[in-house]
Amino acid sequence: MSKKVQCPRMFCRSTDVEPVGVSKKAGLVKGAVGSLISPVVGVAGLLSGKKEATFLCKKCGHTFTVKL
Repeated sequence: MSKKVQCPRMFCRSTDVEPVGVSKKAGLVKGAVGSLISPVVGVAGLLSGKKEATFLCKKCGHTFTVKL
């Protein structure tokens, strides 16, 4: 079951949101520490980053990010 995304503003809480963009942050610290152990572990740590999506609330116009 997927999680519904809703506006985080206190009095809005609308689920009528529009995705604006998706970004992936690389795990640079994990990659650096992993490369000291082994190059294979370093690449795996670098690729295991965090994914974030930016949404726009159609009701109040608030822009917010959600970690996926």
